[in-house]
Amino acid sequence: MSLPIFTFFRVAVFSGVLLFSSHAFSNLLIHPTRVNLTPDLRTFVITVGNTANVTATYELSWAEKRALPQGGYESLDGKENEAVNSVSEMVRFSPRRVTLKPGERQSIKLLLRRARGLSDGEFRSHLRFKAVPNNSEAFNGVSQSTSMKVNVVLNFAIPVALQVGDYDAAIAIDSASIAINKDGGAGVVTTRFAREGLHSTWGDIEAYWKPNGGKEVLLAKSGGVNVWAELDTLTQDLTMVNGNFTPNDGELRVVYKGIGAYSDIVYDEKTFTISKQDIQVR
Repeated sequence: MSLPIFTFFRVAVFSGVLLFSSHAFSNLLIHPTRVNLTPDLRTFVITVGNTANVTATYELSWAEKRALPQGGYESLDGKENEAVNSVSEMVRFSPRRVTLKPGERQSIKLLLRRARGLSDGEFRSHLRFKAVPNNSEAFNGVSQSTSMKVNVVLNFAIPVALQVGDYDAAIAIDSASIAINKDGGAGVVTTRFAREGLHSTWGDIEAYWKPNGGKEVLLAKSGGVNVWAELDTLTQDLTMVNGNFTPNDGELRVVYKGIGAYSDIVYDEKTFTISKQDIQVR
């Protein structure tokens, strides 16, 4: 199978404008949700914010993870011999602990100390934010009159990737299918991708449905999808944006387009002919 190849040299320029997406994990706002480093972009700043109404503290550390073809990650902590190409030994970050008052934000600074003689490719670790339990009952969601208190320790992680060499990624949409819930709730569009090349991809996946004789509408989407360099394939479920989908014959158009540093790329776009009988009801 011949995949579309994207090869170019990226120069990133920052002028204080937020260029990437952000995401709120519980009460922690992290911006951006992926760090892209290159030999020419050796410093990076992450912004974290507290959206809760109480003070929160987080400890930062590295975590090693391997992407899975069915989605998600496998933790490789303590399995050094199985780790993907790690970047943690080459990147310093500070501070290592942050305490944020309600509505407060703080910057996390990353500095790349590139090892010599790196071959072209991608190196990645995950920066982990671990919530430190607060002694106040308010933070734990229980009143002072409650005799038992439960501390919930939350962990969040974002990928930090170093790309060496001209950007080289090839990806194709292999298949797409629709499944709906028999109880009338929103279903999913399941997509499968094949990947080649030295580097990963990052973007939004959107699926558009056009019933025979009707107009095309956005059916499902999934944002900020990474297809990492250790993967040959990835299966990704897209959440339907409308639960009123009616099975019919039609066309399903799937688009995977880059975001952030890759916003000028459409990785792949493909249209599938779907019959009513092809649509699963579960």
